[in-house]
Amino acid sequence: MVGDAKDEYVTYTIVITPQTATTPADTAKVKLKKYRGASVREWLKWGYEFRQLAKKKNWNDGQKGANLGVLIEGELAVVELREEASKKQETFETFFSNVGFLSVPSDFAEDLDNELWHMKKHQDKSVHKFAARVK
Repeated sequence: MVGDAKDEYVTYTIVITPQTATTPADTAKVKLKKYRGASVREWLKWGYEFRQLAKKKNWNDGQKGANLGVLIEGELAVVELREEASKKQETFETFFSNVGFLSVPSDFAEDLDNELWHMKKHQDKSVHKFAARVK
């Protein structure tokens, strides 16, 4: 199963300082785990990491879409969304949001609203600890 662990991540090289005539380029390697569908919280965390990588790599929308396809492999729904976005000439942000909706249950907002409404601070908890639950 060693091969499976290798397929879990994609490694990217980021140029920190470009190569000059006298010095080689200063680079760093960044590993991003492939997204395999999970909770809403996991999608938000993974999406943030993906956006940070895209910003560091200066990807355009086409490159973001292509890399997203590599990092969320095996999801037929993502492939269909990508084709639909291409036909409709949607922005990457619209496409990315639609992919995110695949990981978010339709009643998620209602569940979250319900949970927040019924939260109570116990006397033995500090305000800091209580507020940390929301994060």
